[in-house]
Amino acid sequence: MRRFSILCALLLTSCAGSSLASSPVTPPSPAVAPNVTYVSPGSTVAPNVTFIVPSPTFPPTVAKSQPTATVLPSTPTPIPVARVYVGLPRKLILTVDDLPSGYLPQNGSSREVTNDLLVQNAKDKAATAKDVKERQRISGWEARFNNTNSPSKQLPQAVYAEVVVFQTAKGASSSLNEELDPDEYVVSAQRLGDESIVHGSSYQSNGALFAYYRVLFRIGNVLGVVQTYGPVSTEELGPAHDIARKLANRIEAAEWVDASTAKPIPTVILRPTFATTEKTIGPMSDAGRESTFSMSIAATNVEWRDSAGSVSPKPNNVFLAVNVTAKNLGPGTVRNFGQSSFQALDANGVVHDAIFLLGAPDSCQLENVDLLVNGVISGCVAFEIPASGRIDLIYAPYQYEGLKPGRYLSINVRP
Repeated sequence: MRRFSILCALLLTSCAGSSLASSPVTPPSPAVAPNVTYVSPGSTVAPNVTFIVPSPTFPPTVAKSQPTATVLPSTPTPIPVARVYVGLPRKLILTVDDLPSGYLPQNGSSREVTNDLLVQNAKDKAATAKDVKERQRISGWEARFNNTNSPSKQLPQAVYAEVVVFQTAKGASSSLNEELDPDEYVVSAQRLGDESIVHGSSYQSNGALFAYYRVLFRIGNVLGVVQTYGPVSTEELGPAHDIARKLANRIEAAEWVDASTAKPIPTVILRPTFATTEKTIGPMSDAGRESTFSMSIAATNVEWRDSAGSVSPKPNNVFLAVNVTAKNLGPGTVRNFGQSSFQALDANGVVHDAIFLLGAPDSCQLENVDLLVNGVISGCVAFEIPASGRIDLIYAPYQYEGLKPGRYLSINVRP
């Protein structure tokens, strides 16, 4: 099955592909290797050596094909391994602090690539679902970073990083060793982790020639991916390999357990997909206002955000934005309905009040209003919550009472 099946541009969009690692890019044209000696079929190339030669002169059009190496750059460590990682992939992913000065995270690009999301975005959904099951993929996390300066041979134009956790090393190895796309070639490079491979290719965009290097490596049951992009005149393997080594060091430094005693890894989804959920509550009475009413509350969309404009959540927290639609079913009027009517309840029994997320395109607000009978209002409520664990959206018009049965409703947004 092809590793990459969805066209996407790193600098414009974020996408997840059809393999068990998501897809940072699909080049639209045949490959030309910048600054790399081609390895012809049948030739002997010593492993763990990087070959760099001066940049070639490219003709006006890209060559139709290039040979694909038949020699992998490293020999895999025997499987199974004696250790296994059972934590969350998010804890392993690169951050902007791991990159050279001048890079910034691409807005909204840091996200969990769940099995459901991977299958949903795949061209061949049946094949991808089959591989997810056979390789026992747990989940993954991806992040993208853009160079705010002019790209150079030391600083690629953009960086893509991904971590995928599998139940076993065998599943991670199977995903690493998928066949190349037709426009890619194998580059000999120093081994990372238990086994690794480097792919390269080039592509044309708006009349300009670009290139990328993709470094894939396995450490135990974890697959790491780093891909760098840039103009063909500046793109070299060295920076991609250096950044991949930093990712490998993060993975190596993580907490591992003995594979012989480890229990099966639970599939923990930090940012699950969400389907519209509607609930009703009432009749409720407000003795102070001598009013009785019932309400319909629908959560129509959920977004998980690592930032809101220039504001970031506290460490190990995330912003949650929920789009809601409310309708007063009567018979009385609902007074002072708005953002303060909602809370978020986490797995530790902590109730979080709503917050304001301001600044387009991240604005999340719900106007404070009185709702007459059959009155309807839609808006967004936001919270800062723990990055993992169960989260329920709470509608409680009389919060001063506490969460008493029959006086509030809850909608689960993360199991």
